[in-house]
Amino acid sequence: MTTQPGVPMDVERIRSELLSQPHRPLWRTVDLVDETGSTNADLLARARGGTSEAVLFAENQTSAVGGMIARGSRRRGIR
Repeated sequence: MTTQPGVPMDVERIRSELLSQPHRPLWRTVDLVDETGSTNADLLARARGGTSEAVLFAENQTSAVGGMIARGSRRRGIR
């Protein structure tokens, strides 16, 4: 599955593809947000609140774990 810059992600197609795979029991939810600082941080916060087994996509991600992107830049986030 690939995405192109400037073309919104199709979350319904992504959900369909991910949740129909043999590894489906690993993921219970697949979500898309417009923008976040960090998809990792968001998923960790969800896990602390009792929601795990999730996949989170972001159209724009403004921060990164481990310095993967330069400060102030934006990119799509997939975790």
